[in-house]
Amino acid sequence: MNIGEAIKTVTEHQDLRFEDMVSVMTDIMTGNTTDAQNAAFLVGLQMKGIKVSEILGGVSVMRKLSTKVVVDVNRSNLVDTCGTGGSGSNKFNVSTMRPAIKPVHNSFRSFRRLDQNSCKPINK
Repeated sequence: MNIGEAIKTVTEHQDLRFEDMVSVMTDIMTGNTTDAQNAAFLVGLQMKGIKVSEILGGVSVMRKLSTKVVVDVNRSNLVDTCGTGGSGSNKFNVSTMRPAIKPVHNSFRSFRRLDQNSCKPINK
């Protein structure tokens, strides 16, 4: 299936088969589609709701095309930058808390912009 057919399919709220998703994602991941086509395809998927077979098709292509990295895990100078939580080191990773901290931060920013006497937002 090509990207044009895929866009038409998902914008008509029809699911893609695993094989179709593999074909489309291969074209996307190898640069054979335009940014506009990619955007239209992703918006169409979001509109209809993505299915497990579509996720699996996309993931299989990304894994196949990814660059494999071999790391000596016994080295002492490695740093976990993505917070997978699988190390068992019982250390706190700040990036893990970002989804919880950001809404609270936004609330405080809004709160600070309130007129303390009237509880109405200050227009600046």
